[in-house]
Parts: sequence; structure tokens; C-alpha cells
Amino acid sequence: MKANITMSPWIVFLFIVIMVLFLLQGFDLIDVITIIGVVLIVTYYVLGFIRRKDALVITDDKMIVKTPIKTREFDIKDISMVQLSSRESGVIKALYKNEVVTLCSNIYSRKAEDILQYLITTFPHIKETHQLRKDM
Repeated sequence: MKANITMSPWIVFLFIVIMVLFLLQGFDLIDVITIIGVVLIVTYYVLGFIRRKDALVITDDKMIVKTPIKTREFDIKDISMVQLSSRESGVIKALYKNEVVTLCSNIYSRKAEDILQYLITTFPHIKETHQLRKDM
């Protein structure tokens, strides 16, 4: 299961380098078009980064949540219970290694209910609960 795999920052840097190379050879019509294109791509990337939702990848043994700031990994075998904490923001909490953690929130192209059902049906040791406690 994958959601929200986005544009790499290297694409933005590549376009900036191409623009600088065109500008070093003189200023003409192609430079104006290149500058406009690079400004549009950089603006698209920056706005996308600011408004970006979390990316989610679930494999057979890991759950990887990529946020704009950091990447978190969870071993599927260490997740015992899951709970849909907030429907509005799509927050899924879980009992992970006897600690209550937020697995994911604000995932781009999947509803939290779908992710929760996927975890429960795909991994039989994960159970749904309505109240997470460490002593469960």
C-alpha cells in the first residue's frame, strides 16, 4: 500500500542549474522562457512542500511514514492494537512496543478508515480497539 510519493528536490535543483547555464551564455528569449519555467517549478515545489501531507508505505514487515520533516519506521510485528483517534484529521494511534504512538495522520490519497481496515485485514495480529491502554 502506497500513498503520496512526491517530486524529489533534485528536480528543482536541476532546473536551477539549467537556468544558470543558459544565463551564462547570454540573455535572449530562451532565457526568459527558462526563468519563467524555473520560477513556476520552484513555486510549485515550495507550495507543495508547505501543504504536503504525509506519505505512507506499508510493506510486509514495516510501516514507513514520511513527513516533510522526518521519516518514521514501525515494525509491523510490534504493533498490537490500532485505533482511529480522529476522523477529521485521519489520526491513527497504535500500541507499539507497549507505548501508545501516533502511527500516521493526514495521509494524502487514502482515508484513515481504509488504512485502518488494511492493517486489520492484512495483519491478523493487529486488533482494532476504541481505547488504547498500555496494559492491554
